[in-house]
Parts: sequence; structure tokens; C-alpha cells
Amino acid sequence: MSQNNFVANTTTGLSLALLTALLWSILPLALAAILLSLDGVTITWFRFTFAAVICFFWQLYRGKLNEFMQLTPKDWFVLTLAAVFLIIDYVGFTLALNYISPIAATVFSQVTPFFLCIGGIIFFKERLNYVQIWCFVLLFIGLMLFFNDSLTAVLSEQEMLVIGAVIAVLSSLIWVFYALLQKSLLKRLSATNILLYIYALAIVLLAPVSDLQGFVKLDGYDWLILLFCALNTVVAYGAFAQSMKHIDTTQVSVIIATIPLFTIVLSYLAFVYWPQYFTFEQINQLGWLGVFMVVASVVIFNQAGNKKVIKI
Repeated sequence: MSQNNFVANTTTGLSLALLTALLWSILPLALAAILLSLDGVTITWFRFTFAAVICFFWQLYRGKLNEFMQLTPKDWFVLTLAAVFLIIDYVGFTLALNYISPIAATVFSQVTPFFLCIGGIIFFKERLNYVQIWCFVLLFIGLMLFFNDSLTAVLSEQEMLVIGAVIAVLSSLIWVFYALLQKSLLKRLSATNILLYIYALAIVLLAPVSDLQGFVKLDGYDWLILLFCALNTVVAYGAFAQSMKHIDTTQVSVIIATIPLFTIVLSYLAFVYWPQYFTFEQINQLGWLGVFMVVASVVIFNQAGNKKVIKI
């Protein structure tokens, strides 16, 4: 590869990874805003419906829908189970925003790479090195520092914070189950078709418990936010997948790890310009130290993959 092509690929990959990080940073803010008008299940149903239509016509155009004909009954069972897990994750993350701030929800989501790693160790016999093990400790301490004010309140009276934190962490754990099942299906089915099936199943499962009449009450501002959330589902995952083709996974992971910082900055700007729709929780010095430790633990964890490993 020539130097010019290398630079072009790197620039493209980094740009796409930054776009992914930006979209995933804004998403909690947009969800928090639309939750004032719609419930979390209905929002998730709309996002899945929009994404399903886009994925269906894209796969139809590419002639990839015939992949489903190759699946065995066992494959269909695994695919359905993966779909249920991802649906629960989407709904859970949205519901968590009823109890905790977008910043807190985003920071909690940083435990996902660690849950995924544990899953890889258990199910795929992958290994960790000493540095990565210490990153687990760093992550836990960072989360405790970030929520030092909230933990004090939780121990006294604000039990809603506990509910939101538990929902956010459980959603991250459930997403890992989905990711592990998806990995086992990738040899038979493309990632886009897996998502297409999940979106279609979600439309069926969530429709009976969604408040479809609630769409009538939305104004133009609400529809813009809702459409953004739906587009975010499609564009962010697309940009993420494309960035992996241009730069190393480690480089992408490092950029993705900065999402909490983006969310904090964007939360503050949203509060300054639209205080009627957004709130901003002040972060004390220990909290900022916690944010730094969480992001650093994820970055170091991804960079430490080529060190000496030990089996757990």
C-alpha cells in the first residue's frame, strides 16, 4: 500500500470512528428528550421499525435475503434468542434514562467491553493478560468515583438512582449475550441479516405493548428527535462497521472509549441552549477523576492485547 493510500484509509477510518462516537454520544440526550413525550418501549419499537425497512430494502437490493434459507432449526433458535437479548438491551437502556442522566447511562455502558471479554473467556476460551485484569479494577474504582455524590444520595434516600444503575448495567450484560450469540451465527448469516431479523421480531413483540396512539400527540420537534434516534440506529452501526475496514480494531476502540467525554460536553451544551428540555448534573473533582479512570481503563485494556496472557 502506498503512503497516500495509507493516509487516505487512516483518515477515512478515523473520521468514521469519530462519527460513530459522536452519534452514540448524542443518542442518550435525544432519548432523554423524547422520553418526555413517549415511553421507552414505543420509542424502541419505532427505531426498530425504521431500521427494519432500511435493512430490508438494502438486503433485497444486494440479493442477500436468500441467506435465511440456509439456516437450520438450531440456527433459528439461536437467532431468535439473540434477538430477544438485543431487544431487552434497547428497551432497558431507554428505560434507564427515566432514572439516571444520559451522562451516567453512558458511563455505565463502558462496562460492556469488560462483560464481553468475560464472555469470550468463558465461551471462546480467550485469555487476559495482567494489565487487562488490572483494568477491571481501574474500571470499578472509576465508576465508584464518578458516582460518589450519587452513591451518598442512594444510601440515604434516592433509590431511583439504584434502579437506573441496575437497569443500565444489566442492559450492558444482556447486550453481551446478544453479541456472543451473533458471533456464533456470522459464518451462516451476515451481520445485516441478523439485525434485520432482530428488527422484524422486535416489531412483532413490542407492538402489543407500545403506545402507538402516542405518535398522534407528537409535535414537529418531537418527530425530529424521534427520526434522529431512528437514523442513529442505522448510520452509527454502519459507520462503525466501515471504520473497522480502514483502521485497526484497537484504534476504533480507543476512539469509542471517549464517548462519555463527548456525552458530558454535549450534555452541558444542550443544557445551556435548551434548558427547558435538558438538565446537566454537576460533576465534582472525584467524579471527573472517575470519568478519566473509566476511559483510561478501556483504552489501556484494548491496547494491552499483545502482552503476556494468563488464563482465568
